[in-house]
Amino acid sequence: MIDRKELEQLSKEDLIDRLITEKNSNQYLLGKIRLYELPSPARAYYVGQKILNQQVDYLDKFDLEREIGVNPKEDKIYDRAMDLFEKLSANAVKIDSLKRELNLSGDKDKDTKIGKPSFTPESVADSVGELAGQHKR
Repeated sequence: MIDRKELEQLSKEDLIDRLITEKNSNQYLLGKIRLYELPSPARAYYVGQKILNQQVDYLDKFDLEREIGVNPKEDKIYDRAMDLFEKLSANAVKIDSLKRELNLSGDKDKDTKIGKPSFTPESVADSVGELAGQHKR
């Protein structure tokens, strides 16, 4: 923590650099905090959906003639692609089922929006007819 006297001794450029560093640090930390405030089940659905889309994209680009090399027994690309293909429909059903169970809209921003806390010290005090931390007499 830097105090006012130390700040007054810094040059304008140093102050600007310090401000930029602090702002970037603050944004990074707020992003980390946000991850833990987001609803995990909804995040799990969207992560699963992202992975499923990546698998579909990979398989869509898969070219059997090109991917099976000269020595297919040593080349495991085909085996991995077939493994993805065989599990694709089961994964798609699981992801769709999760969406229905969680009653998600499909709008990631809406489904992972951070809501207001259900109660605060002020709301608790208001519900008992008192100011936060102060008794009426």
